[in-house]
Amino acid sequence: MRRACYAMIALVLVLTGCGRAPRPTVFTNSQTHSNDFDAVWSALIETFADNSWPIDTIEKASGLITTDWLSIPAGPLATRYEEAEALADCGTEGGLISVPQYAGKMKFNVFVKTVAAGTELRVTCTFQSIVGGMCLSKGIAEARIMQGVTSRLSGN
Repeated sequence: MRRACYAMIALVLVLTGCGRAPRPTVFTNSQTHSNDFDAVWSALIETFADNSWPIDTIEKASGLITTDWLSIPAGPLATRYEEAEALADCGTEGGLISVPQYAGKMKFNVFVKTVAAGTELRVTCTFQSIVGGMCLSKGIAEARIMQGVTSRLSGN
């Protein structure tokens, strides 16, 4: 009986385990444009508007734009969960039966400032899993904003 009890405890520990913590991804979250501050600022506002991302804080004088938590929508060719998995690493829960965690919400913090070479744009995206844990960005959301600004500045 005692052996069966130990076997059950061992089985539960193996199956549920600790999971995997989110893994950091190395990516670039800033870019410098030769355009002036006002042009980059306008392109950034258009990028947010075109993506229907509501702005929570907008302070042009300090170059700051933030959003509140935004739900992660489905991508153009992906389900909501595939899109969330592409954007952030939330780790997994469990042992042998590993359950991936998905980002459910994201928020942006964008900073624009004049530098010697032109105007710097720095984007930070924070993610929260569907169960409330913090996730680590893979740089995709940041890249989308930077690409949107670059595209608008080049007239595309």
